[in-house]
Amino acid sequence: MKLYKRVDGELHYWQTWDIDDKKGAIQKGIVGQRGDYKEIKSGLLSSFRKVIQKEVDNYCEDGYEEVADSSNKCNFSNLGSQV
Repeated sequence: MKLYKRVDGELHYWQTWDIDDKKGAIQKGIVGQRGDYKEIKSGLLSSFRKVIQKEVDNYCEDGYEEVADSSNKCNFSNLGSQV
């Protein structure tokens, strides 16, 4: 999953993916730059997917959006000049 938000004229991204059944990854930053990366592991009583879902919810509340058109290619024009 990839989320985007325009901040001060720069396009920021937040993305996540599964590494395996017990671990996922999160990367965030400015489009065109490497960004920050961290791995989230499942614990004895918690799933990494629940932890990541909380982050997804927080980023969406902060104005990040998943942007894709019907051909599954990113369509950044929908973001306009959001701050």
